[in-house]
Amino acid sequence: MQVCSADTILRGIKELSTQTLFMENPDSGVRNGFNLNPKLNDLMVKVLKHTKQLKSNRFYDLDYDNQVQPTEKYDAEKTYKKTYGTSPVLLPLLTCRYT
Repeated sequence: MQVCSADTILRGIKELSTQTLFMENPDSGVRNGFNLNPKLNDLMVKVLKHTKQLKSNRFYDLDYDNQVQPTEKYDAEKTYKKTYGTSPVLLPLLTCRYT
């Protein structure tokens, strides 16, 4: 498998980036960030179809879980596990049909 250069990958990541939406729970005051990214989700589905992990004209229930990644990055925030990190989630789709 051939992989493109790091510069090309970074350019692609920047093109797929979106703004983070923040919502605050009025009862607890906890503020959560959500980054909904339909372009990235579409890309993931195309990759899964291209690698024959998904077939056209079929229904799939895609379940996802996220894992806290402890990190000291500049954008790390305190997580529900009381540590600083991120909780990346890819492909948050449920009961979808792809054609």
